[in-house]
This record gives sequence, structure tokens and C-alpha cells, in this order.
Amino acid sequence: KDIALMNSEELIENYKLLGISHNIELMHRLGTERMFGNTLEAARSEKKWNNIRAYLNIFDEYFTYLNGSQKIHLLHFLYELLMHREGDIRRSAAELAGNIVARFDQGYHKELPQDVPPDNGPRALDVWKQYIDMVINPDHKLTAQHKSWIGYTLKLTASSLLEHCKPEEQADYMRAFLPYFSADDYEQKERLTVFVLLDTIEDLPLTLYTAEELGLLYRFAVRAAGCDSFELKAAALRVLHCLTGMAGPPLLAEIRGFVEQFDDQGNTSFVFLKGRLLTALKLDCCRQ
Repeated sequence: KDIALMNSEELIENYKLLGISHNIELMHRLGTERMFGNTLEAARSEKKWNNIRAYLNIFDEYFTYLNGSQKIHLLHFLYELLMHREGDIRRSAAELAGNIVARFDQGYHKELPQDVPPDNGPRALDVWKQYIDMVINPDHKLTAQHKSWIGYTLKLTASSLLEHCKPEEQADYMRAFLPYFSADDYEQKERLTVFVLLDTIEDLPLTLYTAEELGLLYRFAVRAAGCDSFELKAAALRVLHCLTGMAGPPLLAEIRGFVEQFDDQGNTSFVFLKGRLLTALKLDCCRQ
């Protein structure tokens, strides 16, 4: 029936059927490996930011229906978008990546016969560990600007992951960061890597860490505060301020001893951050 001859009810029904037809076609494109690959390649070659945004909206809506292999490919595409010049695209890609990792083991699957062996593919925690490593240790061929863009999104991905995962899984995802705070290879870390880790700590729920793990974060921040980089000193003091709300008496005593000996060099920012720490520790700022 021609649209000009439809009444209001027929028009609404026609739009419903059109939407269902569109969704079925899109599900078919995403459900077929070859067509899904073509869709990703089309998204990679897209130059207009508004069209990339449309692709991100589609993937955000339908990623639950993808299998594990397709989700891995999608995560690699989102990782590439972390180097996009538009900050809005980078933020959206990072948040979607966290959502995908959180629900990596979930989805809609066919019921398999009993004699079919279980899927031994990667699990969400393994994927998360690989993703963290890709962000913290990007390819050496990337420019410094691209590395910084990638690193600064880690806290967005982590926040999205913790928001969408099950509460009982949060501690395991949080502990995936701990190997990077080890003092064994601190000297080999680039300054950008150290800053990214410090910047990420502030957005993590530190209540999920044990006292020993908080001590590891404290020692990492203290080493960063001892370098000659203004940015790292400031980031380390901010991390120490976060730790004061979670630390037990032994760690608080260590933080207090460090802050009292810290030389603010008369720098306004350091004076402010040190004063805020002293206030959190209930010490007299004026005497310092």
C-alpha cells in the first residue's frame, strides 16, 4: 500500500515492520564472520567522525550477540580508535571496550549437545589482562602523542569495566593492575607509563585492595614522587591523598613520615597538595 494512502495506525505499523526488517538485516551482517569483518573494515576506513560515532552506537547496541572471536576483533578496532584525533571518539571507544570486557563471557549462545566439548577460548579476565598490557606497553613505533592518548583512556575503560561487571568479579579485575606497580622493573618504565598508572589509581575503588596491596601502591607512588618530573610528583601526591582514606595505622604512619620530609620547593601546586595531605592526616599544616 502506498504510504500516501495509509492512515496513522497503518503508518505506525509500517515503521515498526521497517525497524524489525532493519534489525534482522543488521543481525545477519554481524552474525556472519565474513560480513562482520567487512563491517569492521568499513568502520576502519571511515573518515567522518559522525559516521564513526554511528558505528560505535551500533556495536554498543549489538555486541552482546557476538561470539568470543568477534568480540576480540571488535576490541582491537576500539583500541585503534584510542588514537583518533577526536577526544569524544576516544572516550566512547574506551568506555565501550570496558563494557565488552565486562560482558565478554555473557551473551546468547545455542544450546549444545552434551557430547560437545566446552569452549576453551579466552575468558574475560584473560582478555582484560591483555588489554591492560596493550595500553600500558603500546607499540614502540607509535608516536608520543598516540601513546599518551591511549594511556589516558585506561581509567575510562577500567571505570566502565567495574561499572558493568558483577560485583564479585571486581577484585580480580583490580588485581590485574598489581604486577605493573612492582618495584622490580620500575627503572625500565617510561615516565608516561608511570603517570598513566598513577592517574588510573585515582579512579579505582581502592577498598578492594588488601593492606599489603595498598602498601605496594604506596611504594610505587613514593618512587614516582622522588623523580625530577613535576607531573609525576603531583600525580604521586594525589595518589597518596587517595590512600590516606583507605590505609591502616602502619601505612598511615609511613605516609605521614614521607609527607613531613617532602620538599615542596616553594612550588604553589606542591604546597597545596602537601597541605591537603597534611589535613587528611590531621597534622598541623602551619608547622610544616
